Amino acid sequence: MEAESFRRCRHEDHLPSQNHMRILRMNRQEDMHNWQQNREIMRHRVLEEDYQDHPRDRD
Repeated sequence: MEAESFRRCRHEDHLPSQNHMRILRMNRQEDMHNWQQNREIMRHRVLEEDYQDHPRDRD
């Protein structure tokens, strides 16, 4: 807990507070975007593997 607030204070030493918040927000949006992309990729991969495992079911 104390380490976290200490780290936050150190960050604000380096960055203006508003700028810091904007960077955090951008990172969070990027993370969400990447997570959604990864989920899509995984879903496609699972479907492909399913298709390769049972190709005769498609005929």
